[in-house]
Amino acid sequence: MRRIVRFLVIGVLILALLVVVGAGLATVFIKPEAYKPHLIAAVKKATGHTLTLEGELSLSLFPGI
Repeated sequence: MRRIVRFLVIGVLILALLVVVGAGLATVFIKPEAYKPHLIAAVKKATGHTLTLEGELSLSLFPGI
């Protein structure tokens, strides 16, 4: 029984580590500026309104205060 619990704990820790590393890599390699025209077009298609995104888009892991 202890062996099963130990393997489950190790598995959960490895999965959590992969999620954290993946999120960190996503913020480095995904360029949100490339999606700006797609976002504007999607809002126009869905609502009929024109979306204006001023400034540079960025990704972050945690929201700022």
